[in-house]
Amino acid sequence: MSIHPACRRPAATLLALVAIAACTQDVTAPERAPDPPGPNLLAASNTWTIRAPMPTPRCCLKASTVNGIIYAIGGFSTGAVSTKVEAYNTSTNSWTTKAGLPQALDPNGASSMNGKVYVAGGFSSGGISKRLYVYNPATNSWSRKADMPYRGTAHLGEQGAINGRLYIYLGMTTKSDGTIGPQRFLRYNPSTNTWSTLPVPSFPRVDAVSGVINGRLYLLGGKKVDGSTIFGRAADVHVYNPASGWSKLPLTSSHALSLDKLAYGTTGGKLYITGAWYADGWDHVDMVYDPATNTRTILPLSHYNRTGGAGTGANGQFYALGGWTCEQVSLPCDYPGDNSGTMESYTP
Repeated sequence: MSIHPACRRPAATLLALVAIAACTQDVTAPERAPDPPGPNLLAASNTWTIRAPMPTPRCCLKASTVNGIIYAIGGFSTGAVSTKVEAYNTSTNSWTTKAGLPQALDPNGASSMNGKVYVAGGFSSGGISKRLYVYNPATNSWSRKADMPYRGTAHLGEQGAINGRLYIYLGMTTKSDGTIGPQRFLRYNPSTNTWSTLPVPSFPRVDAVSGVINGRLYLLGGKKVDGSTIFGRAADVHVYNPASGWSKLPLTSSHALSLDKLAYGTTGGKLYITGAWYADGWDHVDMVYDPATNTRTILPLSHYNRTGGAGTGANGQFYALGGWTCEQVSLPCDYPGDNSGTMESYTP
């Protein structure tokens, strides 16, 4: 049995969702009562709303949204890396089980592109994977595509889709002899099933959060890397524009967090972040990054103090799910909690 590296650390929690239902009138029959409002109508702005829990509690999963359906993919459950895939319908606040991953995986990420979900690399039962899997919701099936040219590490990586291309950032890589290699930035072209190696940011980072906004990939937070040594906090924001390459922005906010093992996702042109993070101790953070002003703003406290959870945007809301949770949301988490199926959404 493989033990995920994150399971050796302390931990914490959180949750997420959205939609609307129509009111109709039958002109040939007596007027009936309107349909009950969908979950989205019940959510006030600037608030967190608890949603139906994920059927399989797990940490270290990733999530992605296609046509209002949130897919919770892989992760770590019942003592092992999981193949589990479950789908959440934002209109009905309900879950269904989908075809499992071909390989048990704690993924680098999950990205929606061309109506499909792309999952590239991550931690598997056999070590670090560099396989690329694609899920087709229309057929409820997975296919394997060309492997990434480089393997990451237990710190995994970040990914996002821009203009029909998949981008993968690996702050550290693993060489063929098992030693640590340099950062890599990769692009996958689905039309040719090929990978390209691109220029890297000005410095490497691991355990960051990321998101694609207005055709640019943002890397935020995490820890800096010097060879095989991980240290400090990466306060600067790296931004990748396919037309011009990488640029670096200093944060104009004082929130220079390490942002390790948090749930994150984009909606409405902003990057939302929630969960527990560790520096000199555990803390609970809920914030939003606005690329238009290059600032982070603190949000109301979420319902769950989670770490190792997943996040995604859907229908104008930010959803957070899974991870480990602590019993009290306002307290630091001094021990690994249980795998969680909790889900909640934030309405801007």
